Amino acid sequence: MSRYAAHPRNLTRSIPQRYYYVPAATLRPPTVTEKRMPTLLGVSAACYLASVCLASSASEAVSWIPQAVAIGVAVMWFCVGVIVLGQRLRWCRPITLYTCYFLWGATGIAVTTNNEYFLSIFQTYVKVVLITWILFQCARTRKDVLVCCLAIALASIVVVVLGRDEIAKALAFRGDVGAAKYRASGTLLSNSNTLGIFAALVIICGGFCMLGYRSLLLKITSGVCIVCGLYLVAASGSRTAMLGVAGSVVALYWCHFRKVGKGGIGKKIAIILLCLGLFVGTGLFLMKLPFFFRLVEGFSSVHAIMKEPRVQYFFRAIGAVIENPLTGLGWGGFALAGLGRNAEGIGHYSHSSVSEVLVATGLPGFLMYYGAQFFLWKLIRDVRRLNLSVQDATAVNIIYAVFWVLLIWHSVAVLDDHRLIWPLLGVFCGYLWNLQRQYGGYGPAPARKT
Repeated sequence: MSRYAAHPRNLTRSIPQRYYYVPAATLRPPTVTEKRMPTLLGVSAACYLASVCLASSASEAVSWIPQAVAIGVAVMWFCVGVIVLGQRLRWCRPITLYTCYFLWGATGIAVTTNNEYFLSIFQTYVKVVLITWILFQCARTRKDVLVCCLAIALASIVVVVLGRDEIAKALAFRGDVGAAKYRASGTLLSNSNTLGIFAALVIICGGFCMLGYRSLLLKITSGVCIVCGLYLVAASGSRTAMLGVAGSVVALYWCHFRKVGKGGIGKKIAIILLCLGLFVGTGLFLMKLPFFFRLVEGFSSVHAIMKEPRVQYFFRAIGAVIENPLTGLGWGGFALAGLGRNAEGIGHYSHSSVSEVLVATGLPGFLMYYGAQFFLWKLIRDVRRLNLSVQDATAVNIIYAVFWVLLIWHSVAVLDDHRLIWPLLGVFCGYLWNLQRQYGGYGPAPARKT
């Protein structure tokens, strides 16, 4: 009898292959119980975003408040995050390339024609880049992102209450003459275009909270904020805001509802009805706006589009870049060179991130800035492919929808130094970075049957 034959049979059973190797796609994501509350650093990030909404543009008397809050957030991150929790510094390509864009743009001091004007813009970039990087370090969980979105949404209630007279005046406007005088510009966000972008962000963030929170009270609160955002969009008369509202509904359907609508016939019907209601409701809302004619006139024909200042400014920017392809004209160079002028003949910016970045920083700066946008898209795409939990998958889908709305805005507004949008993107990147580490070893999500 051989040694092998004498060996007990229960010790010679073949061990399944999966004991040694399990394909990543078949692994389940880690079972992590989501905390009920956001982290302390997440709450501090939300406080900063709320302060920007309420005090950044209100008046010079209170514009220091967001800066003081930003310093407090930085101290909080260093003391709690680095010293107490021992967090390591994070790095991701979108934030790194945005920082590189800032460093390259700073070299424009050598070519600018007005050092004082350049340095005033430089100070804004310094603050935005630093707080974006800090909020990227702070945000970790889905609840952190939600509380930041909730803070932005809640700020709309304060803006509506304090600016109710301006809003009422704008909503009472009828006709198409003298529209500039009626557009709300006396609120906490003094500029009507800035108000419009904020209002559209409020609607997006309110929708994020409605889908992300389970609490009925928070859902109702988010709904109230969305209504406030709609009033602000109507009062601002901003075409950028109108495009943002329409784009957010389309992007939300394409990035989220189109995915979750796969399943039973009842679920499909419910999603179809919900999406139809959103599309029809959005269309009716936009057509009933007192300033909707501005959007219609701007896109009524090819001739009307070519007459748009933003389009003309773009071609002027191309001409300036051809003459200065490496360095551009420096920040603020578009206005200083007189490439765009307002009704009073005063030089002003190009109203488009594409043309403004090209003229200000040349081709290298343009590639860095939109390289940051590309890698943000890639980061979101890679995270969406992971085997995420339902809650995290919903959050990432909404962030993906926000990305497309912001990409549309880049063609009609200057966002490269926006004090609210880039810090919010820093929060998104911190959350996505954390999801990559949490789910990265568990492979892509399995294919779902339709």
